[in-house]
Amino acid sequence: MTHDVAALLLAAGLVTMPCVVGQMARERGVDVGRALATVTLESAWDADAVGDNGLAIGLWQFRGRDSSNTWAWLCGVTGHPEWADDANRRDPVKTTIVALDAIALGYGEHWRGWIEAGQREDGWTWVR
Repeated sequence: MTHDVAALLLAAGLVTMPCVVGQMARERGVDVGRALATVTLESAWDADAVGDNGLAIGLWQFRGRDSSNTWAWLCGVTGHPEWADDANRRDPVKTTIVALDAIALGYGEHWRGWIEAGQREDGWTWVR
C-alpha cells in the first residue's frame, strides 16, 4: 500500500490506522501483532503524541533534528530522504512506512515498544 492510497482510504473513512499498519506490516514481512503492539506502546495510536520530554513526536515517536534525529536518518536508510523534514513526523502514514521499512531492515531496536512487544511470549496484540 502506498502513502497516497493509504492517505486517501483514511481520509474517506474506509480504513483505520491499525488496518493500514497491519497491511503495511504484512507487505513487508513484519510481524503484524508486534507492529500493532509497538504503536500502542509508543503513542497509543495518537499521531500527535509527544514523548521523551518533547523530543519524540508522532505515532511511532521519531526524534527530530533537536535530538538524535532518528527520523531523518531512517528516512535516508529506507529510501525516503524527501520525507526527512521534521514536520513529517506527525504524518501517520509516512512514519508507518519509514518505521516498518526500518524494522524490516533490522532496525526494530530503535523503538522501545518493539523491544517490549518482542519480549512477550503470549502472542498478545493491543489495538485501540
